[in-house]
Amino acid sequence: MASVFRRTYRKPDGRAVECGKFTVECKVGEQFRRLPGFTDRKASEELGRKIERLDGLRAAGEQPDAALTRWLEGLPDTLRGKL
Repeated sequence: MASVFRRTYRKPDGRAVECGKFTVECKVGEQFRRLPGFTDRKASEELGRKIERLDGLRAAGEQPDAALTRWLEGLPDTLRGKL
């Protein structure tokens, strides 16, 4: 199952700040990948589920259905390139 979280970083003055976007971590093949998600948690969780579904289809040698193909075509170019 994909995990969704916000990354934190430290500003030069030492304060911890959360990023605006969520990060999606999921297993693709045998490796865990971290991909930038969306500012909405539910949309990022859905992204993780669909990535895992795509990986399952790829492992089984099957093609994605029409709904999943439309979803892939609607992704931003940078994210689609990473997939």
